[in-house]
Amino acid sequence: NTITADPTDPNYVYAVWDRLVASGGGPAVFARTTDGGNTWEAARSIFDPGPRSQTIGNLIAVLPNGTLINLFTQLDQGAGGQLTATLNVLRSNDKGGSWSVPIRIADLLSIGARDPEAGTQIRDGAGLAQIAAAPNGHLFVVWQDARFSGGARDGIALSRSIDGGLTWSAPLQINSEPAVQAFTPSVHVRANGTIGLTYYDLRSNTSDPATLPTELIFARSTDGATWQENRLTATFNMATAPFARGLFIGDYHALTSANNVFVPVYVRTNSGDLTNRTDVFALPMRSLPLAAAALTGTARTFHAAPIRVSEPSVILRQRVHEALARAMERRVPGWSQRLHAR
Repeated sequence: NTITADPTDPNYVYAVWDRLVASGGGPAVFARTTDGGNTWEAARSIFDPGPRSQTIGNLIAVLPNGTLINLFTQLDQGAGGQLTATLNVLRSNDKGGSWSVPIRIADLLSIGARDPEAGTQIRDGAGLAQIAAAPNGHLFVVWQDARFSGGARDGIALSRSIDGGLTWSAPLQINSEPAVQAFTPSVHVRANGTIGLTYYDLRSNTSDPATLPTELIFARSTDGATWQENRLTATFNMATAPFARGLFIGDYHALTSANNVFVPVYVRTNSGDLTNRTDVFALPMRSLPLAAAALTGTARTFHAAPIRVSEPSVILRQRVHEALARAMERRVPGWSQRLHAR
């Protein structure tokens, strides 16, 4: 699923993934190299949630002290067959030799994005999360989540840990336009401690069912509470994206940095070119906010504050179940049959 090079030791590289079991279940599986990739240790399970549960989206971040943090989504099937999801981490203080029990971050309540007019589903990052480690040892996890709207639409949630992943804050809503759908976030922290976040949203959408204007948003913060935001792309038409059980430009994207410059890596559709529907881009942000402002307009400042969220309703739980089943079936055709056979 993912590979992480250890920034504290060039000899160590870690691979982690979920392995679906025919009889049910999906443990997190880990392998590592200690000699720069010349040899690899045998893969082994580091967490097995049981036959009616599975992991997905395993992703390792490395703290400055060398501690490994494996982020994953755990899917659980209740007695009535309903799927629920939680975000958890495992910690390792010995470079993957041993691992802690799971530590819960939050429920994951994503319902997935869709075209508001045509109703076409977008195959996005619903059910997946991203993690970044800061130079001071803080951790940031982002994902799309419908809790802030009471289940009406997905927004972008962020949770922070200031103690190496042992405890986590209540989720904050980071997207500045809460009345529109936002999806597929990425997060990164630069060497100077600045937090960066990218995500797509539909703020420029119109009532025309033949088009789906979409843009990539970049937000940055020095404290996680006050953010500056720019649009990184001109509006593009998501409706022309390849259709793979949903309009699809990828369910993972990346944000990194080089020489203390944020570098978003992302996909967008091409303008009406149906022979080459999408391209991949990297955009070094050498002068923020000036570079982004010159491209897409003046930077906006907004504040992310905790939002009092009630217990998820029965309707939201059902929508989450449907979105999880849909997302898994897209990734693993036949997955729903395995679910009903458990």
